[in-house]
Amino acid sequence: MERLRRPHPTDLAGGRTAGGVLLRLERLPTVPGLGGAGGRGLSEAGDGQADACERDWNAHTVAVEASTVPLPDMVAVLLERLEEEIDKLAKTSPVTAVRAARRTDGRTAFASPGERPAGPLRVAADADRPRPGPGSWSGGAAGPGSRAASRSALVRAQRIPVMCWTGIAGRLIEGHEHMAGHIKRISRRALLATVAVAAGAVLTPVGVQAATAEEVRTAGGRQNVVGALERAAHALRTTEPGGDTADLRGLSAMIGDAKVVGLGEATHGSHEFFTMKERVFRHLVEEKGFTTFALELSWSAGLQIDDYLQTGKGDAREIAAQTLAQSPWEREEFVSLIKWMRDYNRNHPGRPVHFMGDDIGAPSLNDAFFGRVTGYVEKNHPEALPRLNELYTGLRPIDDAFAYLGKPLAERQQLAARAQQALELISSLKGPDTDTFDWAEQNARSVAQTAKFFTLNPADHESLKDLQRFRDEVMAQNVTWWRKHTGAKVLVSAHNNHVAYVSDNPEMYPKTQGSFLRDTLGRNYLPIGFTFNQGSFLSKDTALGGDWKKFTVGAAEPGRNEYTLDQVGYQDFYLDVRRAPAAARAWLDVARPTLNLGTQFPEKPRDIAIAKSFDVLVHLHAVREADKLEP
Repeated sequence: MERLRRPHPTDLAGGRTAGGVLLRLERLPTVPGLGGAGGRGLSEAGDGQADACERDWNAHTVAVEASTVPLPDMVAVLLERLEEEIDKLAKTSPVTAVRAARRTDGRTAFASPGERPAGPLRVAADADRPRPGPGSWSGGAAGPGSRAASRSALVRAQRIPVMCWTGIAGRLIEGHEHMAGHIKRISRRALLATVAVAAGAVLTPVGVQAATAEEVRTAGGRQNVVGALERAAHALRTTEPGGDTADLRGLSAMIGDAKVVGLGEATHGSHEFFTMKERVFRHLVEEKGFTTFALELSWSAGLQIDDYLQTGKGDAREIAAQTLAQSPWEREEFVSLIKWMRDYNRNHPGRPVHFMGDDIGAPSLNDAFFGRVTGYVEKNHPEALPRLNELYTGLRPIDDAFAYLGKPLAERQQLAARAQQALELISSLKGPDTDTFDWAEQNARSVAQTAKFFTLNPADHESLKDLQRFRDEVMAQNVTWWRKHTGAKVLVSAHNNHVAYVSDNPEMYPKTQGSFLRDTLGRNYLPIGFTFNQGSFLSKDTALGGDWKKFTVGAAEPGRNEYTLDQVGYQDFYLDVRRAPAAARAWLDVARPTLNLGTQFPEKPRDIAIAKSFDVLVHLHAVREADKLEP
């Protein structure tokens, strides 16, 4: 059975159908007794046909009830999902929905004996009925079971007459449900074409590829890129967390034994990127033993969130407002993630999940965080406390990073040198309590890292480039430290340009967090990138300061990576770049303009060779801006 494909706008008039073949609507024949297209006669006659078909179908299912055998739960779930996808398809492309339904014509499934049929799919134990084969207007799919599998449960094929499909379509025009197919109310105009096709319209294949189809030359000759990408693609059921995750099993296989997974985002602040991160993290926690979510957020803020996750003290929304302030993650989607993580810990006290920030300490390093360092010294090495307090004078606390950057450069450089001396002092005080010492030293290291980063000079391009490289190195070092000291498997959430092996702007980001992690972890690190075709996101008018606000971009233009990816017949999908077919891999190896949007907009697409940046790619057709944090 073919996986459902995303409808194209040309479905109803000379465009691509669900099977990826170009079709032309040649004629719309008159159906005797149905009246004019869209008239009352069509609706009434269609209603009558639907009633007759339903009676016939119900009688048929009762007759074969005794011969049914139970389906495995997973098969039943997949069949239910198929119906749901056809329902969704009917809202946007009725012709494709009918074609998809026709490919499953007359086959129903029971999850257990005696259950009423959920739709036109049924498994029976008798083998005397023919299976559907080639020749129907839908393309005629064979039954989903092999001959060997049919020994225990054979697929019964019952072809529904064309007039039954006409009746169903007629009923759809009036907005009714039919035969538990759950196809909801859709427009009369769109369904007129459905009725015409179901009543016998001729769909003639056009012997040409789409004008936008790309080809690449491989050892096997010239091959179509979209077709090759499609063969590698795995459809995503949804980007929303919760519910069944069977569609993520392919992703689990791609991740394999990786201990650290980088999950990117093509924008800072799109709902679907954020919700997909929660969905993937939940799946990795429950199925692959991951226990840490790392965010492109300050180390100190991450510890504050993790304290809440472990103790339950405080409120998730208040914690998010405090720790995510002034960032694009100050959004409802991250409140949802934090709440889920706290609920998980409440229900799994023996295997808690953790939140870490792997970035430098912006926008602030509060006094409480400095206290994690000085408190250790006061308790274990009080003789060193006066010197430590002296070194932190003028640095503790950093309440506002942007105000701190207003200090003269020479002063910031002096403070950074003193923060490094404080780290060296802590490192010299290792005592018998190794674990407590390790955390104190790491916290002092975060102070030193932050102070060094804040010696940047925005007017000096070389200085800025060096510090951006330093920042990515710091994020990789912090993840590696966490992995070493906790043994946890980590999902690293950051922008594409951080988790990737290479960035789209090497002049500004000469070496990425993903590249540093690969150097340290080898194959134990796996980066997953995101692309999108169109939609809304959060960004700012200026990189330093300013407010995060909504911006929107239209569909990708020809020549961009996203344009070709969006021709694949799934609304949203993912693929393993490393194991893609030759034609797809050849295409993925070539750099093309791709849109990665960060802290400032507008921004032009930059050249990216996807295969050189990521091991796995997720493509979404459309995104919207993330939801504002509620009071």
